[in-house]
Amino acid sequence: MDTGKDRFTYTLGEGMWLPLSKSFVIPPAELAINPSAKCKTDMTVMEDAVEVREELMTSSSFDSLEVLLDSFGPVRDCSKDNGGCSKNFRCISDRKLDSTGCVCPSGLSPMKDSSGCYDRHIGVDCSDGFNGGCEQLCLQQMAPFPDDPTLYNILMFCGTRSPDSPTCVDALCLCQCPSGLSPMKDSSGCYDRHIGVDCSDGFNGGCEQLCLQQMAPFPDDPTLYNILMFCGCIEDYKLAVDGRSCQLITETCPEGGDCGESRELPMNQTLFGEMFFGYNNHSKEVASGQVLKGTFRQNNFARGLDQQLPDGLVVATVPLENQCLEEISEPTPDPDFLTGMVNFSEVSGYPVLQHWKVRSVMYHIKLNQAAVSQAFSNALHSLDGATSRADFVALLDQFGNHYIQEAIYGFEESCSIWYPNKQVQRRLWLEYQDISKGNSPSDESEERERDPKVLTFPEYIASLSDSGTKRMAAGVRMECQSKGRCPSSCPLCHVTSSPDTPAEPVLLEVTRAAPIYELVTNNQTQRLLQEATMSSLWCSGTGDVIEDWCRCDSTAFGADGLPTCAPLPQPVLRLSTAHEPSSTLVVLEWEHSEPPIGVQIVDYLIRQEKVTDRMDHSKVETETVLSFVDDIISGAKSPCAMPSQVPDKQLTTISLIIRCLEPDTIYMFTLWGVDNTGRRSRPSDVIVKTPCPVVDDVKAQEIADKIYNLFNGYTSGKEQQTAYNTLLDLGSPTLHRVLYHYNQHYESFGEFTWRCEDELGPRKAGLILSQLGDLSSWCDGLLQEPKIGLRRSALKYLGCRYSEIRPYGLDWSELSRDLRKTCEEQTLSIPYNDYGDSKDI
Repeated sequence: MDTGKDRFTYTLGEGMWLPLSKSFVIPPAELAINPSAKCKTDMTVMEDAVEVREELMTSSSFDSLEVLLDSFGPVRDCSKDNGGCSKNFRCISDRKLDSTGCVCPSGLSPMKDSSGCYDRHIGVDCSDGFNGGCEQLCLQQMAPFPDDPTLYNILMFCGTRSPDSPTCVDALCLCQCPSGLSPMKDSSGCYDRHIGVDCSDGFNGGCEQLCLQQMAPFPDDPTLYNILMFCGCIEDYKLAVDGRSCQLITETCPEGGDCGESRELPMNQTLFGEMFFGYNNHSKEVASGQVLKGTFRQNNFARGLDQQLPDGLVVATVPLENQCLEEISEPTPDPDFLTGMVNFSEVSGYPVLQHWKVRSVMYHIKLNQAAVSQAFSNALHSLDGATSRADFVALLDQFGNHYIQEAIYGFEESCSIWYPNKQVQRRLWLEYQDISKGNSPSDESEERERDPKVLTFPEYIASLSDSGTKRMAAGVRMECQSKGRCPSSCPLCHVTSSPDTPAEPVLLEVTRAAPIYELVTNNQTQRLLQEATMSSLWCSGTGDVIEDWCRCDSTAFGADGLPTCAPLPQPVLRLSTAHEPSSTLVVLEWEHSEPPIGVQIVDYLIRQEKVTDRMDHSKVETETVLSFVDDIISGAKSPCAMPSQVPDKQLTTISLIIRCLEPDTIYMFTLWGVDNTGRRSRPSDVIVKTPCPVVDDVKAQEIADKIYNLFNGYTSGKEQQTAYNTLLDLGSPTLHRVLYHYNQHYESFGEFTWRCEDELGPRKAGLILSQLGDLSSWCDGLLQEPKIGLRRSALKYLGCRYSEIRPYGLDWSELSRDLRKTCEEQTLSIPYNDYGDSKDI
C-alpha cells in the first residue's frame, strides 16, 4: 500500500530507467518486475504511465552502456537521511552497475546480514550466523573514522559472560542481560533503557537521522559491557535539544520561534492537523492519538493560506468555480419512522424526509512524508513478542488502525427537512420553484423582495416558519448544521457562521488511508500489530483471523457453547420505503450484508405475532416463525409470505411480502440472521397497526340508492327479502358507508336505521345494524369522511414452486438468478383508501 513514496526494484534487463529530468521512475507495464533485482530508486511516481511508455519508445539511442547510465542521473538522493542507507553504509549518487547507492567506506566490508560495514582484517562478523565464531558473546562497537567523523566502522569482537551465567556450548546458549540492563528489540545485546534509546526497535531508536552505538564496560566488571545508544546527525545538521531530532546548522529561526526548543508540536494546532493523527476506518473518525510528527523547516505554503504548513503536506487548491456545489435529495420516507414501533396513519401516509447540502471542497491534501511521532514510538517500545493481543488492541484504540494519506478539506452545510406527508412536500417544493423563477410567492410567504437567484430551499422553509404560516403548523420542521466557516465566494450558505468559528477549512472526507502497521519496520512487531488489527476489525479482539474465519479465544464462547468473537451483523428490519401497509398486507425490508471475514449468514428467521392488547404489546395471541430459505424462497410453507426482491450482485436489499393479515390489528414482526453454526444475530423488530378495512365508496353509493328504491312506497315481501339479503352480506365497513350515503340523500324520507326497523322488522334490522359495532372508533370516524377514494397499486412478487434449496453453502450473490429458475414473477393488485379531499392534505 502506498505510504507516500513508491519504491521499484528491478534489473536493467527487465526494466528501464527514465532520465532524472522527469523526476520519477516507472517500468513499462509490459516488462516484468524482478523483486530480486540490483537497482533501486526512491523517486516518487507523479506522471501517467502511458505517456512514460510513449517517451521510452521514442527515446534516443546511446553508444555505450556507460553513456546510457550517465544520462539517467543519480541512483539515490543523498541530501537527506543518508539517502536511506542503514548504519554506517555510505550513500553515493554515482550510478554503478553493481551498486544500490549504498556502499561501505573504503577498507570496510559488508556484514553477512547487510546491516552494516566492518573491517574483516581486524574483527569478526557477529551477523555470520555463527556468533562471529565466539564461544560466548559477540560484541559490537561503533568507531568513527579519524579523518572523517561522519563515517563509522563497526568493531566486532568476542567477550565472556559473567561466572553465574549459563555456560555456552558450541556458540549456542540461553543468554540473559546483566542486572539493570534490558534486552534490545532484536536481542543483539543489552542496554540501559532509562538513559538511552534502542537502535534495534524498528524505528531507528526514535532518532530522526542516525542512531549510534558504543560499547561501555562495567566499572566493577570489565568483562561485561553496556551498549550505549544515542542519536546523531549527518553533515550540515546538529542534534536538537530533545536529543532525537536534527536541524540544519545554517537554519535561521522563524520569526517568533525558538530554535533551541525543537519539540514535537501537536499537529491538531495547525492547518490540516488531522493528517498527522490516526484514523479508524470502521467508525470513519479521526483517532485521538498522534501517529505522525511534522516539522516546519521548509517554507511550505499554499495559495490562499496565510499559515505555514507542516513539512510533508502537498496541498492542491480547487478552482473557485468548483467550490460551491448544492445538492438536494429526493423526498423519501423517514427511515427512523420505518423501524421499531410504527404509528402508521392511512390518512397522511408516511412522514417524508429530504436532505439539502452545500459543499465547498477547497483543498485536496496529500501526505508524502511519514515520520513516526514520539508518542506512537514510545507506545510501540513497550511492545514485544511476549505482549498480549489485548495490549496491541489497546494501542489501536488510542491511535486508530489506519493513518490518513489523502483527504479533502473545505466547508459543508447540511439541512434535514421533515414533512408530515408527501403532499405537503410537493406543494412547498412547487411553490419554491415558482418563486425561484421570479414569480410572486403565495400570500403566506414573505419572500417577494428576495433575489430569486440566491434563495435556497432551506431559506424558503425558514421564511415560512418566521412568518408563522399555517403550513408550518402542519408538522414541517428543519434542522441544519455546518462544518467550518462558509467562504465568501459561496452564496448558497444558509447558516450564518459565528465570528468565533475558525476560518480554517475542516476535514470533509478521507479519500485514502493506509494500515498503521505499515509504519512499523520491525518485522515481528509489524506482524503482531497486523494480526491485532485484523482481530479487532473482524473478531472483536478476542480471536485470530485464519483465512476468512475467526478462531475464537477460549474465553470467547457463550453459555450455549457457540463462539462469540465474531458476532453476526444485526439485520435492521423496516417497512418498505416503496409500499405502504394496506389493510391486509405489509412489505418488510432489510439489508443483507456479510463481513468478508468471520461469519457467513445462511438463513433468516422471521417471526409474526398478532398483538391483541393495544396497551400491552407483550400480550401475544398467535405466533408464526418462518425460515426465509426453507419456507419462503423454497415455496414450501409460504402461502402468506412471498419474496418480492432478493439480493444480487448489485442489490443487497431483501423485500418480503406478508399477506393474510386482519385490518385494524397490531402485528409484531421480528427478524434474526442465522449462520452455519446455528447462531442467531441480535433481533430486529417492527410493530405496526394495519389500516382500516378497504371500502368501495362508489359501490356503497349504488347500494344506498338501491335500498331507497326498495323501501320507497309499498314494500312487498320479495323486496323486503332482497333488501335484507343485500344489507346482511355487506360487512361492517361498506354498511357504514351505505348508512352515510342514505342519510345524506334520503334522510327526509326517514333515517336509515328507522327505515330498516320499519320495513324489515326489529329482529332482521337488529341482525343487520349489529354489524356497525364491529369497527374501532378510529375506523368508524374515518368512514364518516365526505369522500373516500379507492386506488390500486401493483406489487410484483415471486411465486415459487417447492425446490430443494438448502441453507448451507447458499450463494446470496447468485440467489436472484437461481430463483428465476424455480419462481415465476407475478403481479398483485393492492387496494388502498384515500380519505377526504387529497387537495386539502
